[in-house]
Amino acid sequence: MRLFKINCMRLLLCLFRIFPVVNNRIVFVCHYGKSYACNPKYVYRAMRETYGEQFQYVWVLNQIHPELEKDVIQVKNKSLAFFYYMMTAKVIVGNNALGSFLPKRKSQCFINTWHGGGAYKKVHFDVAASKADKKIYEIFAAQTDCHLSSSKMFTRCMTESTKVPIEKFLETGMPRNDRLIAYARREQLSNGCQNICREQAMAASTDEENKKIRQEILKKLGLEDTLADKKIVLYAPTFRGDANHGHFENSLNPKAVLESLEKRFSGQWIMLFRGHHKIPGMEIDRCINVTDYEDMQEILLCADALITDFSSVMWDYMFLERPGFLYIPDLEKQQKEHPFYTEVKDWPFGAAVSNGELCKLIESYNSREAMDKIEAHKKLLGNVETGQACEKVLEYISKICGNH
Repeated sequence: MRLFKINCMRLLLCLFRIFPVVNNRIVFVCHYGKSYACNPKYVYRAMRETYGEQFQYVWVLNQIHPELEKDVIQVKNKSLAFFYYMMTAKVIVGNNALGSFLPKRKSQCFINTWHGGGAYKKVHFDVAASKADKKIYEIFAAQTDCHLSSSKMFTRCMTESTKVPIEKFLETGMPRNDRLIAYARREQLSNGCQNICREQAMAASTDEENKKIRQEILKKLGLEDTLADKKIVLYAPTFRGDANHGHFENSLNPKAVLESLEKRFSGQWIMLFRGHHKIPGMEIDRCINVTDYEDMQEILLCADALITDFSSVMWDYMFLERPGFLYIPDLEKQQKEHPFYTEVKDWPFGAAVSNGELCKLIESYNSREAMDKIEAHKKLLGNVETGQACEKVLEYISKICGNH
């Protein structure tokens, strides 16, 4: 019945083929209209800066977004306008697979930016539960013209799990990580050039720039006064279960973790909590909830330390070279039910299965060993992030649209 409905929808939407594909029309969609964020946002921002109004920009958003320019067309997911623009755009940029109900035209190009780097949780054919799921994944693969990749390992794992041919993978890195890498480079310059006058001046300016960025983000969060002189640890776990029935049961002890952070790193620490978008409405005691703040990369820029589990946010955060810790109390269960692409021992941060273990990890943190672990992880996965992902994606889009 599920596949029957999809096939009927595809046939019905073929009616939109009476309208021509518009060569300069670009549609952006993040998590099926839930937010203005992730890789599509950063590709869009780069396009605006590079091409200005040469393109017609369309964003799929379930609520009107005030940050977007007035000339941007905003449409609700699965509305009549949505189907019209999706069926007539030259390029569609999304961080998930294109909907199986959409009969993409041969003259259109779908770029799947995906929504995470590294190679951790298994997806698509590797976890498919039914024949219907597999058929839908086959449609996804057939409709993908370009799939972004963050590493050689990601490319190898994803071409097998999605059935997207390996030649369609574009090893650019994640566009959303360009900002993190640029920030980290300024931070490294600021911390590493203390002996030469000219470089000291440069370091001071880059340090001030990064401080200004953090202040601006905290202001947008409404936390500029609360967190002005405090250190921030972000707790950002992913969901359990499948994509349609995500769940999460918290067992983290924020009080104990904050005490360990203050013991190891000094200062006063505050914990932010950001839940996965598939498990809305969660609250954790002693945490400031920032789940509703769309741009995860901006929260990462503010965080002095990160605690996550098997979320791919670990990949993004490691580029900032700040303390990171993995808390996975259900690790044994996850490894048995949903094996990972890479072994936990090879991930960029140390892992704990209890609050006691996590506190010990924090208190015994060694920056040199931590950096070595991050570099080993990058090497193992074949990292391709250079901070130029947006530039490379724009080059690809320019060729598709006829060198605008």
